[in-house]
Amino acid sequence: MTTPIETLTAALAGRYAIQRELGQGGMATVYLAHDDKHDRSVAVKVLRPELASAIGADRFLQEIRVTANLQHPNILPLFDSGEAGGFLYYVMPYVEGESLRQRIDRERQLPIDEAIELARDVAGALQHAHDAGVVHRDIKPENVLLRDGRAVVTDFGIALAAAQANTRLTDTGLSLGTPAYMSPEQATADRELTAATDQYALATVVYELLAGDPPFTGSNAQAVIAKILTSTPTPLHAVRPTVPARVSGAIARALEKTPTDRYESVRAFGDALKSGSTGPRPTAAVGQRFSKAWLAAATVAVIAIGTVLRSLGGGNGAATLSSDYVAIFPFDYQGDPSRAFVGSGIVELMSRAIDGVGPLRTVDPAAIRAQLAQEGQDAGDPILGRTISEEMGAGRYVVGSIVQSGADRVLITATAYDATTGEERGRANAEGHHDSLQVVVNELALQLADAFGISGVPLDLNVVATASPEALSAFLRGTVAFGEGRYSDAVDVYVEAVRTDPEFALAWFRLANAMTWSENPGIPGALDSAVRFQDRLSERDRRFTLALKAWEDGRPDDIRRHTQAILDRNPEDWGGLWEQANNEVHFGPLFGWSTDGLKERWDRILTLAPSDVEGRDHLAWTASRRDDHTTVARALREYLELSPDNDNAPAARITLAAIDGDSAAIEAELTAIASDAGGELVNTSVDLQRYYGDPHLQQRVAALARESQHATHWRGQAAQRFGALAVAQGHLTEARQAFAEAAAINAEVDTLGAFWSDLRYALLATMPFASPPVGTLDSMRQQLATAEPPRTPGGPATAFDAAQRYALGVMAAYAGERDVALRYADDLEALPDSLMKPHPRDLARRVRGHLATAEDRPDDVIRELETLAADGHTYIEGGWFTWRAAERLLLARALEAVGRDGDALRWYETVSAGNDDVAYKAPSHFYRGEIYERLGDHERALDHYGRFLAIWRDPDPEFAPLVEDVRDRMTRLVEGR
Repeated sequence: MTTPIETLTAALAGRYAIQRELGQGGMATVYLAHDDKHDRSVAVKVLRPELASAIGADRFLQEIRVTANLQHPNILPLFDSGEAGGFLYYVMPYVEGESLRQRIDRERQLPIDEAIELARDVAGALQHAHDAGVVHRDIKPENVLLRDGRAVVTDFGIALAAAQANTRLTDTGLSLGTPAYMSPEQATADRELTAATDQYALATVVYELLAGDPPFTGSNAQAVIAKILTSTPTPLHAVRPTVPARVSGAIARALEKTPTDRYESVRAFGDALKSGSTGPRPTAAVGQRFSKAWLAAATVAVIAIGTVLRSLGGGNGAATLSSDYVAIFPFDYQGDPSRAFVGSGIVELMSRAIDGVGPLRTVDPAAIRAQLAQEGQDAGDPILGRTISEEMGAGRYVVGSIVQSGADRVLITATAYDATTGEERGRANAEGHHDSLQVVVNELALQLADAFGISGVPLDLNVVATASPEALSAFLRGTVAFGEGRYSDAVDVYVEAVRTDPEFALAWFRLANAMTWSENPGIPGALDSAVRFQDRLSERDRRFTLALKAWEDGRPDDIRRHTQAILDRNPEDWGGLWEQANNEVHFGPLFGWSTDGLKERWDRILTLAPSDVEGRDHLAWTASRRDDHTTVARALREYLELSPDNDNAPAARITLAAIDGDSAAIEAELTAIASDAGGELVNTSVDLQRYYGDPHLQQRVAALARESQHATHWRGQAAQRFGALAVAQGHLTEARQAFAEAAAINAEVDTLGAFWSDLRYALLATMPFASPPVGTLDSMRQQLATAEPPRTPGGPATAFDAAQRYALGVMAAYAGERDVALRYADDLEALPDSLMKPHPRDLARRVRGHLATAEDRPDDVIRELETLAADGHTYIEGGWFTWRAAERLLLARALEAVGRDGDALRWYETVSAGNDDVAYKAPSHFYRGEIYERLGDHERALDHYGRFLAIWRDPDPEFAPLVEDVRDRMTRLVEGR
């Protein structure tokens, strides 16, 4: 019987002399042959018969012509192709080196720099192919050959031809691609494959080169694919700590599940690997801790991050370089150590002197300092400056030095560079007295403007706005202290600055920011002083000052207006980007703002500096609102690497374990925190809501805090939270018991606390699908109506007055007592707005909204609720019912009822933002499922119905018909696919 190699030898006789088999793959068998015509060794690849049959000779020969035109030093060229003796084959050079697979098998892990250079070789080859419209589709170590230390990509010949016949491959038992290196879209075959698929596969290969294994492994192909679709890879530098964090981050981004979340091209991925490898090797991660009080109350400190002097971090690729965007780095200082702060602080002066000169804009000094801190540097240099400027999108940058010349004089030299080419573009130098630092900087600014080609435009040389050398010195020392996280010290020296010059507007503003980060009281009313002297600020600083004031006053629309003005001036202003995104995270749900694009903005923001803890917290919070667990996991892993002992770390670790399906890790973490103080346990439950919206897991933590050894106050808080989480799962009977327990516990120490527990119980009347029994509702109404919390006789209206009328009005609405509900609304309108928060008039509109809901008047619901004034100030203060979760759900239902499905979906999405939203999350998924089912989007309908059932796993028996109905809907949708 004739063997395949004998048949092939006979078929190719006279052209290629088959010598021996080199190996077999999933698609082809490779033979070493001699090219008789050209007297050279070649590799002949012969397609497996079943693949050849699926493709067909004509299609194979037609498509392979495309790959024959790929000419690149890192692509193995195609010599020949054809059909002979029933075989489809193609011919390539014979490379005597080894494949990347053989190298990995021998060494397991490659040196970091070598692995990155090989990856860049492959990226260059793939980019060339992508530019020609060719996607490889099967990048793996076996298809990368090593020749003279360089990587050469092979098998483009099979890839394109087989892809054109992909619909027939399943009949042969074949699939294009190797499971461990398949992208999610390739594994599911749910979309046309693009260049992003090759990028994902290359990232997988690089991960394996550095870690020794691909990011996902398993006992069989199905297990691997399941992990690719559902799991997040372990960060590379957690597997191999010597891998730079930026390299690890670049690979993580290229491994994103969604193609559009990866780099815009494989070339950009290769560049990111190269850029990431040039920094110092990581040591122990150090992160900035921040207090639980900041998280719980969302104090005005948050805006300080976006406006001034906070380190940001992440990875989203560099911006396009703009020659009008200038990065000015801290100067190297040589002189009296007691004045070393001048080297770092001078960037504040230089940046403000240059910013706004003609078209010039400058990178915020805080971002520059954060980047340098990540690199372990405190001053700029030409090489590092270029790398950082490219990441910032700055087309020009300035580095310099300060040399002490005599006891009280300094010589300052500055050099301007082109970030695109790295070439020097001009120099400036000036000398002066220590006490005339502003004059020296002004002279440098004039010379630099000339070097930048800016003439005839006046420079504002007094943008820092102090004539006092002492005040300026204190201001610069405060800036350095703040940048180093010494917030109390910063407050002290900023106080020194404003006491020396009481009209020093920028120092007042910085003082206000520093006070929010420290328990140092500073000077009350510092922000008001900054606002009073705002005319002494640059336009950018003035906008940030007003945005901070708007935050303090709870005016989100004004925050948005001021930050947008900053971004209109400079779209790459990271402070403006941070503040705008931060505003939308905190206040967006109250306004119904969509989160479209918010994740991408956080990624861009985090690119600007690599060490921000808060930014990653906010990215995780943003992603969790859309149940984007992949992004949540990425953000929290980086968060823990930066700050492993942070107050939020237990919630972060529990979330990661839940996303990974690691029940043992969850149990271990719960055991570890079980003995924590009650307040810490309650806060961990709250943090879990921000990261992972599973009420079952949150309730387990709340249950730990209910234990008797904890303080009474915290047991009451825990019982109250336990009740809210029971509501979220459809366990209303359990919720009523928990709220009653909370009221009894709280009554021991605080009758007002008991009232709030009773109020939560009563407001079960607002729950969709069910409400308390009529008798119970009447009893609660009577209890609330006669409640007498402590108050000062004859004192002003309090939150109790408004909350009591609000709750009684809502319950009257659902009891069908229209006149009673309206009377309570009128009573609320009569309360003075200026004396309390939330505004009583807003609560009055909410009562009327509930009444319109009970009476099935959707247009009136919309009229009352859609334009409610968002009471941001109360939100900052943490008032639990000011989130308006129930009203947001009612508004979405009304919008749906009048046919405004898009607006309804946007509002339903907001019902996953706050801690008390958790009770309404399952209903919001149910209603979204209904909308998508009606619109014919069965995949999204199934997704939301599935999320509903995941939350309502075993609700009270009264909800059984609803749950069964949802299951029936899902069955119909699946059968109708």
